[in-house]
Amino acid sequence: MPTTSPDNIYFADTGTTSNDVNVSAAEATSVQAALNRRQGSSYQWANAAARTAQTGMVNGSLGYQEDTKTYWSYDGIIWKPLIAPATSYTASFTGLTVGNGVINNTWFRVGDFVFVYGSITLGTTSAVTGPIVMSLPVIAAARYGATNATNNGGPCTLLWPAVLFVSGFCQIVSTSTVELVAAVASTAYVQQSQLSSTIPFTWAPASGKFISWAFSYQAA
Repeated sequence: MPTTSPDNIYFADTGTTSNDVNVSAAEATSVQAALNRRQGSSYQWANAAARTAQTGMVNGSLGYQEDTKTYWSYDGIIWKPLIAPATSYTASFTGLTVGNGVINNTWFRVGDFVFVYGSITLGTTSAVTGPIVMSLPVIAAARYGATNATNNGGPCTLLWPAVLFVSGFCQIVSTSTVELVAAVASTAYVQQSQLSSTIPFTWAPASGKFISWAFSYQAA
């Protein structure tokens, strides 16, 4: 009789005859599905166009896209990013003029979650007017855009060197933006306050003052 592999593919062993390998239609379908799964675990594409044009994949298929160095998983309908390596990105801001400040912004992705970390050292032509809102590198899940939704994605730091250090929070305020806010003391609690030209300290002159952020969120 023929032997089957762990993933249900028939192969001949000693004593197998041609009659032994006759299988039913259901068995043949099972074998074909196993072959598809084997093939689907080794896709590799030069770019997104090649990935989009891929055919023959099944639920659970994996692939690697060379130009972005990203791994992808097929969920039975679409290809979804599985792992994206650390990549710099240029964010847009409201309430903050970068000017000649030195900014670093990096993101990476693991499954459905995106991680962002960055900082800016303000320059002579930088300015903070507030509130500071920054664009996200990847669209966030729809729940972040819900009415009155506030989602703490992680900490931020607001620094006036040798004068004042203030902790803050990164709030995912929409599916495309994050707001940096300061932690301020009240009578009984620590509260959040939107940044302005004077909160949490006077930003002008801006040169040498520093902001950093590190947060995560669920992608759409």
